[in-house]
Amino acid sequence: MTKNHLEYIPLLMNNRLFEGISSEDIENILVCLNAFVKNYEKKETVIRENEPIPGIGIILRGSIQISKTDLLGNINIIAEPKKNQLFAETFEAAGIHISPVRVTSKESTKILFIQYGKMMNMCSNSCVFHSRMIVNMMKIIAVKNTELNKKIDILSKRTIREKLMAYFLMEMNLQGKSRKIRLAFSKTDLADYICTDRSSMSREISRMQEDGIIQVKGRDITII
Repeated sequence: MTKNHLEYIPLLMNNRLFEGISSEDIENILVCLNAFVKNYEKKETVIRENEPIPGIGIILRGSIQISKTDLLGNINIIAEPKKNQLFAETFEAAGIHISPVRVTSKESTKILFIQYGKMMNMCSNSCVFHSRMIVNMMKIIAVKNTELNKKIDILSKRTIREKLMAYFLMEMNLQGKSRKIRLAFSKTDLADYICTDRSSMSREISRMQEDGIIQVKGRDITII
């Protein structure tokens, strides 16, 4: 971690991983954990499937897409983390060091990587902030498991309409329980996220409008 990267300390102070930890201690943590930063151009591969995971990633700038391709070439979008969000922590926590997914930058992106093993094993100084970081990570993993369960619930629906409504309702809760939501995905990516054909999904969205269930304007969806 170089002086050039200390500008991101204020951002990290608002990250759940560093909750309750001072800026000075965050700086010490990054040194202790051999943290390093890498830059990626738009649509550049960050982690390939079946290759080693470099560590837990924290997005300092930009955004990424996490996806998995099946044997038939179909893409399943798992998540699209954005600025100041973590990724790969659940794999590392499970002892999975070879990536089962592909991670790609959606735009010019800067990522901070930290070593999970070093983070979860107390250093010789037994720092108080190190203990707090471990507790924070356990909370993050618990929340991530809850989010994954929500996606499982979406994919368990039998019809495209049921999958869409489950996704819309999930976003409604995430975005403040307003009946008007803004899609986080493009329609192509949304189809990949709910594991369905884009054309079939677009037709179903049109039918839902005709049936008076939703109103659509670009990426804005209003649930009636």
